[in-house]
Amino acid sequence: MFGTNFKNLPDFKIFNDSSKKLDILEFRNCGIEGNIPTNKYLVKNARFDISGNNMNGAIDNSWCNGVDFTITDNNFSGALPFCFYCYLGIPSFYNKFSGNSFDNFNTLGTNCNYSSKPNIASTPFTIWGENLGYDISNMKLTPSANFWGYTSYGNLLSGSFSGAPSKFNLTIVSLDLTYTLSLSITQPPIINQIIQKNDTLSFIGEYFTYNSSDTTIIIDNYQKCHIENTTFYQVDCVLDKQLRDRGFRPITAIVKKSFNNDLQTLNTSKTDFKLEYIVYSCGDCGNGYCNTVNATCICNEDWVTIEGYPTCMVPNHYISSTSQVPSKTGGEITLYGWFGTLHDHITVTVGNSVCDIISYDNTTIVCTAKPGSGSQKITVTQNKLEFHGKFYPFIGELLCPNNCTSPEHGTCIFGQCSCKKNYVGLDCGGDTSLNSTIESGSINFSSQASNFLISIDSINEVDIMDRVVDVWNLTNKWVPLVDSELSNKYTSVYSQSRQNSNATITLIIEQVPNSKDFSFAGVNFTINSGGTKFSIDIKEWTYKSNLNTLQLQISTTTEFKNKDPCISHDESTHSSSSNDQMLDSVNYLKVIKDSKTLYGRFLDRMLSDGRETTIETKIKSNSTSNIILTINLPHCKECILDPGMYYKEMIFFFFFQILIVFFFLDFSVLIDPNYINNNKNTCSNKKNWVIIVAVVVPVVVVSIVLVVVVVLYKKNTINIRIGLRNVSMRSLKDRSRN
Repeated sequence: MFGTNFKNLPDFKIFNDSSKKLDILEFRNCGIEGNIPTNKYLVKNARFDISGNNMNGAIDNSWCNGVDFTITDNNFSGALPFCFYCYLGIPSFYNKFSGNSFDNFNTLGTNCNYSSKPNIASTPFTIWGENLGYDISNMKLTPSANFWGYTSYGNLLSGSFSGAPSKFNLTIVSLDLTYTLSLSITQPPIINQIIQKNDTLSFIGEYFTYNSSDTTIIIDNYQKCHIENTTFYQVDCVLDKQLRDRGFRPITAIVKKSFNNDLQTLNTSKTDFKLEYIVYSCGDCGNGYCNTVNATCICNEDWVTIEGYPTCMVPNHYISSTSQVPSKTGGEITLYGWFGTLHDHITVTVGNSVCDIISYDNTTIVCTAKPGSGSQKITVTQNKLEFHGKFYPFIGELLCPNNCTSPEHGTCIFGQCSCKKNYVGLDCGGDTSLNSTIESGSINFSSQASNFLISIDSINEVDIMDRVVDVWNLTNKWVPLVDSELSNKYTSVYSQSRQNSNATITLIIEQVPNSKDFSFAGVNFTINSGGTKFSIDIKEWTYKSNLNTLQLQISTTTEFKNKDPCISHDESTHSSSSNDQMLDSVNYLKVIKDSKTLYGRFLDRMLSDGRETTIETKIKSNSTSNIILTINLPHCKECILDPGMYYKEMIFFFFFQILIVFFFLDFSVLIDPNYINNNKNTCSNKKNWVIIVAVVVPVVVVSIVLVVVVVLYKKNTINIRIGLRNVSMRSLKDRSRN
């Protein structure tokens, strides 16, 4: 039809009857409007011409079935299907679609997915692919072949060769586009050369394929290389992640081919290509740097990336220490740490109560805390990021260990015992201190019967759930710093540096031959003669998370050389706190073994990044021969602590047992089953000497008394008894004075 005036195309269902097959259907210049329907009824070779109308909308792929399609001078828009677009370079083809408003109406052929591959069934061959055109005269085969024509327009054509070549060229003449295709059933891909350009690998060779879905490249037997482009002679692929290892790695190329409709897989391997690490680029990393290995920004220590903020521009804030306020009234506390200069929606909570913020800057936050007691979880939230740690912001009453034993032994003054004459120890419960020796970063108190060894074992990093996430073992790795200015006759300095890290720890052990006063982190204290003091400085620990903290582990180990049956072998451990706000923390430790006592004092103060703060010490485990303690530290870059001073002392009752036997004329002691520990044999040399002295002296005294008694008995029995009683009473009075 030409020039007829009607608005709509007829219903194409009328062409469904195969007996009414149409070769030509024309509606030119008819004023037809509306969209063109999906083609379900017009078949290849039919000519369909609707040029010169007012039709609009898009053209779908249903018209790519070989219909001779002409739509010139309409109002069609959108993207022209590739089956047409890819051949606009042919003038006659171009004219069939001109006069419309297609988005991609040009002759560049950009992004055309030309592809083809053969299916070989003996001598005949079938080539199928995408956008192979509609004109058999536009196809050329080398070597020449007998073309049978299109089986499916644009996608499938077939023919046969007179011989049996292993490969051939298919050229689309109008596009000057040539494919080289394989006809070999057994030929695997050949790799002649591999070129690496950072993360892109190019494989030069033969017998690859044009279909990326049929090509696989595997590196080092585990990582696929994503195919970017593939032809018969070359495959380009991209690695999406870094290789585990560089150097000579095995490479496998796999090509799938269809022979007589059966899919065959052919592969080849190459092992002599040296792969290099890939260098990736990043965008702006802000307060960080680019990891060129995996194209990710690594933020500097005090910065993180939070969604909604530029990369590495949010301060990774933390609290390292706090000031303290009275527990009964609360008040203004200062939080010290790192808070940065960005403070979106900043809040602080102490325990379950909001701490009203007064001021803040990059290193301090001042807020008003409500009354409270004990340890508190302090939380600072800003910039969608939360930090919380355990601190002691409240001041309480200072307590003395064991109440200084008794008023006769000592007096409690500001949490420390002031011992009276002849009494020493943290609780004034002992006297004579034993000597100590320093052994490779440890301190050893020894006597003839036993050893007490105190050592710094490890630094642990723990997360917010108190799980250990990193351990630095310190045992037997201390390096003495003999050139240190602090080293002298009584002071030894040791150090350790962690491998693959900037972390260091310095240990100072000071033996105190004479009583000495000290001051640390706002605490004044005295160490009596024979004590030993540890000081520790931890620097530059690299935390796995800003929420993590450190834990210092200390152990005391007891070794019995030989047991003396004449003394008590009771074993016990006693601990107490010096602060009623920290009753579950250990400030004083008293270990009694083999009638000897090890005293330990642990200050609950330290310097966190130069500021005083409160810490706690816990007993982790306790056995008959070993006690492990942990000192919990805050999140700090430099942690300085003065954890303890130790004494090993002979307890009074040890001496009293000997003195009572010696001075008292009480023969029952000699047969006391508890004293001789149910041992019918003689005691140790020392005890034998004591018994000898204790026996000989009383025997001499008793002999004299017996003589006197025999002589005087008959004269005045009553007077002798009174005299003996007076002697006994005087002895008791003398003992009480001493």
